[in-house]
Amino acid sequence: MGRRPRSGALDFHRLLVRLTGNRQLEDMATAVDQKLQLARTRSGHLPERAHEALEEHRQILEALVARDTDLAAGLMTRHLRTSLANVLRLSDQVQESASPRGSA
Repeated sequence: MGRRPRSGALDFHRLLVRLTGNRQLEDMATAVDQKLQLARTRSGHLPERAHEALEEHRQILEALVARDTDLAAGLMTRHLRTSLANVLRLSDQVQESASPRGSA
C-alpha cells in the first residue's frame, strides 16, 4: 500500500525540479535522489508516512496552482524538514539493526 504513493511522490519531486528549467538543479536532484534511494524505499513501507507525504504534496501543489509562493515555500520547507527527520530516524534504525548485539 505504501509503494503506490511513494512512486507518485518521486514523480512529483522530479516534476517540480523539471518545471524550474534549471538543468544544474536537475542534475543535483538526481544525485541526491540516488543517494536517498534506500531511505525512500524504507519510508515507502511506512504507510502512515507515505500518506502524510502525499498530503504534503497535495498542499504544495494547491499553493503553486494558487500562485501563493510564500505558502508553497513554507509548505515545502515543512515537507523537507519532516522528510529529513524521517530519513534520519530510518537511518538510525538501520544502523541499530546492523550493529552486533551486545557490543558497545
